[in-house]
Amino acid sequence: VGAARLFGQELRVWSERDALKSELVRAVARSGSGAMYFASSAGVAEYHKGVWTYPRGLGGASHDVAAGPRGALWVATERGLLLYSGGKLRRIDSRRGLIDDEQLNVAVDHLGRVWSRGPASLTVVTP
Repeated sequence: VGAARLFGQELRVWSERDALKSELVRAVARSGSGAMYFASSAGVAEYHKGVWTYPRGLGGASHDVAAGPRGALWVATERGLLLYSGGKLRRIDSRRGLIDDEQLNVAVDHLGRVWSRGPASLTVVTP
């Protein structure tokens, strides 16, 4: 199917023919700047001001994506959580406190805490 946007009565759908590397979109997040992020088996795609880009370092399969405060982007992957902020990438995995390397879901609450779920765990990250 791909990614879709409904604006008023207009429905726009993007697929691999347009710009997506994978039509199997698993999650969507909107940043404070208005950029949209799409998690898929081909990584994270960013759509902002009519342009599709693929942030460097976020090309691996991703299960979920969440936008945090100050432009931070959190990504749940098979190899842990990724924090993408200011063009820099940081990985949090079992060597850095997670119980499971595989992370299935990620969410950011109103206090800026990051909640992540693995197959056998629920973790709260306080950045």
